[in-house]
Amino acid sequence: LVLPLASKVKLRTPSKDLYKNKDDIRIEIPRQARDDRERAPPYGTRNDGKTIIVTRFHFKERFTMTVKGTVFRYKSDVDTDVIIPARYLNTTSEQELASHCMEDIDKDFVKKVKKGDIIVAEDNFGCGSSREHAPIAIKASGISLVIANSFARIFYRNSINIGLPILECPEAVKNIKAGDVVSCDLAKGEIVNETTGQTFKAEPFPAFIQNIIDKGGLLKSIQG
Repeated sequence: LVLPLASKVKLRTPSKDLYKNKDDIRIEIPRQARDDRERAPPYGTRNDGKTIIVTRFHFKERFTMTVKGTVFRYKSDVDTDVIIPARYLNTTSEQELASHCMEDIDKDFVKKVKKGDIIVAEDNFGCGSSREHAPIAIKASGISLVIANSFARIFYRNSINIGLPILECPEAVKNIKAGDVVSCDLAKGEIVNETTGQTFKAEPFPAFIQNIIDKGGLLKSIQG
């Protein structure tokens, strides 16, 4: 394994209590190069006096999140303007945003949604503007997971950044209906339709992204 060089980026050793298991990869890096290496998460280092030993840390065992809730079902191309209409973007209150979530596509959503519920949608969920308010509103409303055939690229990244779990699984979307009770092991990507007994497999996130979601978002994962 070769770590690419980068300027003015230092490797840092993560706090010991953040990771449960670690394997030394035993990569010897000259000491003089220690100040200009790129950190490729989830890697850290320790110094044995002569070389820098690169250590790989594993997040996966720490991430054991499971969710379960009733499904709200939507079709393709649900854009950010209907997830949270632009007329409400003058507030930074998450609860205020949540009170208007899905208002222009499902007026009863905020009345019916409960903590832990799940959204299932078809193609291109979250298309439209790049506003981060959309996944924030969904998460703050109580939704624990969004499953779709596909997500708009920026919405996908914004969801990870604010700690909203999302999974792409066309087979699950095809076989889950509104009102079904669904559970999911996010670490494994295992989706179960508790109403029908069907089980589906989605591609789980890599360990370092699981850590971001587990911490509640990118900023919290950096701070913690």
